[in-house]
Amino acid sequence: MQKLLATLTIVSLITFAPITLAQKSGHKKSQEIFSQLSLSDAQKEQIKTIRQNSREEKKIYREERKAVKEAFKALMKAEIWDENAVNAAVTTQTIASKQLRLIEANAKHSVYQVLTDEQKAELDELIANRPERPSRLEKLNKKMQKLNLSDEQTTAITALISSHEAEVATYQADKAAAKAAQRALITAESFDQSAWSQLFDDNLETMIAAKVSSAKFKFDLKNILTKKQLKRLKKLMKKSKRGKKSE
Repeated sequence: MQKLLATLTIVSLITFAPITLAQKSGHKKSQEIFSQLSLSDAQKEQIKTIRQNSREEKKIYREERKAVKEAFKALMKAEIWDENAVNAAVTTQTIASKQLRLIEANAKHSVYQVLTDEQKAELDELIANRPERPSRLEKLNKKMQKLNLSDEQTTAITALISSHEAEVATYQADKAAAKAAQRALITAESFDQSAWSQLFDDNLETMIAAKVSSAKFKFDLKNILTKKQLKRLKKLMKKSKRGKKSE
């Protein structure tokens, strides 16, 4: 079991974190970092307005996102893995996310421009030195210990992960490169939307491949666990997401 958990941790930042040009749930992380800057009341108000406007812009795409998400969820619940259908769904999902990611990147650039040169330097340092946060799979590791896996399940999951290691490692490198390129655009004096759009398009194929790989891993993992274990795992993950302490 310990060997399994160690192996899970190795690929945690890759398998359950598909490549994107903007991170989800970044609002809370951003607030924590900005709380360390000496922002004036005027700056706080400007940043608040920028974020509110960004949220309003994204609401336009809420129904579209919901429909795409439901279609993908249905594929993941199927008995048999359909590579072509999943690839098509992931492609639609990724392309549909482009405008949302652009809105977020634009907002980040606008917020960055509110800062003084000293605050920008401090922010850059905080971002560069912030510790890695537990990924979804690292959190999953702890939950797996509560599922009473059999030796057969442990062996199957270990083999599943091993078969993905080489593949997902290439996505991690591409993710880091894309993230650095986007950071450069966000911190530039003026935001180049055309360059951002090109960056997204250039990384589209890799993003799709990474997401399909992640989906396949989850699908195969689902088929290794029993219905009771899946129900227990889902409950534990949901409890953790709400910020409550797991048993």
